[in-house]
Amino acid sequence: MRTLTLFTLLFSLTLFYACDDDIAIPTKSIDLLPPATQEGNYTFGCLVNGEAFVTESSTDIVAIYQAGFLQLHANLQSMDQNISILINDPIINESIYTLNDLKLGRGKFHDQVTNCEYQTNTHIKGKLSVDLIDKANYIISGTFNMMLVSNQCSDTIRVTNGRFDTHYIP
Repeated sequence: MRTLTLFTLLFSLTLFYACDDDIAIPTKSIDLLPPATQEGNYTFGCLVNGEAFVTESSTDIVAIYQAGFLQLHANLQSMDQNISILINDPIINESIYTLNDLKLGRGKFHDQVTNCEYQTNTHIKGKLSVDLIDKANYIISGTFNMMLVSNQCSDTIRVTNGRFDTHYIP
């Protein structure tokens, strides 16, 4: 009986370790971000002060390209935090836009828990790269990074490794 119990225990441990290799558990926040694609997959993700900020569904990301402006807005699943990016025409494939001007391009981060709003300005900047704008299928994809400051709150928000791939509303 003792041999059978020992055999069962060893067999169970072997199965446990064999199955463990099949499960990929992200070890870093960056591993939680969606891949950088250009297919209109309704994805948005970035690191906010090193923590993953990822939309959970297509209803959490909105892109509108009208009247010469592109507005990109994403909500965290809990709706407590959101990121907005606004850039002005012309929106061209493989172009980089500086997010440091209220009229030409800017980035914002809003935290409803702390009631703090952060944004880029002429001294604190960001960049957005439009990797694809498909005006026939209404798809826009790209990457972004930015630093944001607040007039009400003392800390600085650092947004890195940003990526998005979504359809836009014309």
